[in-house]
Amino acid sequence: AARVLDSSAGRGDRLTGFLASERVECITLIDPRRGSIAACKQQHKFVKSQKILRTYEEGAETALPRVASCSVDLIVTSPPYFDLEHYGETAREARGQIRTKVRSLDEYIAVFLEPVLRHCERVLDSGGTLAINLDDNPRAGVAVCAPALKIASSLPSLRLLGTAGLRKGKGFGQGLHRQSSDVQAEPIYIFRKR
Repeated sequence: AARVLDSSAGRGDRLTGFLASERVECITLIDPRRGSIAACKQQHKFVKSQKILRTYEEGAETALPRVASCSVDLIVTSPPYFDLEHYGETAREARGQIRTKVRSLDEYIAVFLEPVLRHCERVLDSGGTLAINLDDNPRAGVAVCAPALKIASSLPSLRLLGTAGLRKGKGFGQGLHRQSSDVQAEPIYIFRKR
């Protein structure tokens, strides 16, 4: 893909892949956390990348409406799982995060998940791919996968290609060589725009 987008850029791990790709020409990153976008810009500068870098320092639900239709070939993202992940604990660090804007899972789906998925469909060019890493947490009572699949399936031009699994280690460099039969992978849902 020449034009890529990450609507929840986070710490820049997916940016690393975009920067390493010989095919990527233009990268669009969205994240509400000032430190996150600053770190991504610093990473882009550090590797002396000639790739175009566009950034939005705000939530995907407010930034995506300004991204041009049919302007990206690939979206790879892992949006917040409602209020399960906290990226910064001070009020200043949490500013702009969806968990500070909604009070319930239903509100999260209506205010964040549905608009973001609809805009992802709109900004993808024909033949483009959306890979979204999203997971449920039954213990916390958070079920976001079924609503996300229902929303995406209702969008006329998105077609589910399949699901891949992401198995995370316990920390940097930990758990990578140990195999366990009870380890479950987080789903990555892969869609193609017709």
